[in-house]
Parts: sequence; structure tokens; C-alpha cells
Amino acid sequence: MRLLFLLFLVAVIAGSEASAQEAQSENSPVIIPERLQLLATQLPVASRLGIDWQQASTADITKYVGFLASTAVLAKDMAKRNERSTPTDDDFLAALTLQCIWPPNKPPFVERYWPDQVAAFFDVNVRNALREAVGPVGWDIPAVLGKYGKEQFAAEGGFLPLNENEYFDQVFDPRHLPATK
Repeated sequence: MRLLFLLFLVAVIAGSEASAQEAQSENSPVIIPERLQLLATQLPVASRLGIDWQQASTADITKYVGFLASTAVLAKDMAKRNERSTPTDDDFLAALTLQCIWPPNKPPFVERYWPDQVAAFFDVNVRNALREAVGPVGWDIPAVLGKYGKEQFAAEGGFLPLNENEYFDQVFDPRHLPATK
């Protein structure tokens, strides 16, 4: 029953990806692109969020949808900064990189701030804070992925700072989120 509810919820949220995102106003809930949903199933998003879909609660679903919403906001802005109307896989992977989900060898600096991002689904202030949290190295991730490919980017791991303070200064600083202040 829960799985059916989750599938229904994801289908409703997915909507019409490209046209719906363009029509979306800042005051409406975030529409989570189908491609991001697919990537999330291929990466350890649910397990990293502590979700077991066989025993998922409504709180788990909220956490998952909120996390994907915040990631979608980041990916959409990555695309926009790179003069693309819709996010590419590089934009989605860059957003998941900022979130410390991918590549798999990445230190989990942002993990403790994931709960603060859930409100991005419906709160424009959280979305704006997410945009402000991206540093200069963070904005460059899609270009680096495009240049080197995701396999080399993931294998090298040396592109991103391994020190938390450097990561927050250069890549993504979730301490900008309203709930952390």
C-alpha cells in the first residue's frame, strides 16, 4: 500500500517535466524532473537518507521528496547558469555532488543539513538560500563533468576539497539555509 502511494506521489510530482518547470512559479511546489527521479534510483539516495522502501513512513516520503526538490532546484540553476533551458545529466550529477551523494567516495559534509533542505519543495526562501549556498567551484562542476566525463570525475575525486571548511567556502555551504541560522 505504501509503495503504491509512493508511486502515485512520484507520478503526480513528475508531471510534464520541461514545460511544467518553465511554467512553475516560485511560490508553487517544485516539480521534480523524471530524469532526476531515475538517477536517484540508480544512486544510493534512499539508503543515504535512511529510507527502507519496504517500511517507508510518510515522514520518509517527505524526506525523500524534499531532498529531490532541493536537488532539482540546484540542477535547474546549474543549467540556467550554463545557458541551458533544462538540466542535463551533468547538471543533475553536479547537484547530487553538491549534496554529497555522488561520487561515492565523497565525504558527507552536507549530510547533516539534508533535513534543512526538505522545505525547498514548497518554500521559496529555502530555494533562494540553496542558490546562494553554491560556491564558485560548485558552479563549475557541470563543465568539469562535460570535459572529463562522469567516470573520470568520480574516479579522480581530487577536483573537490576534502576539508569541510574549504568545501563550504568553495563548493556548497548549506549553513545559508534558514533553518540553520
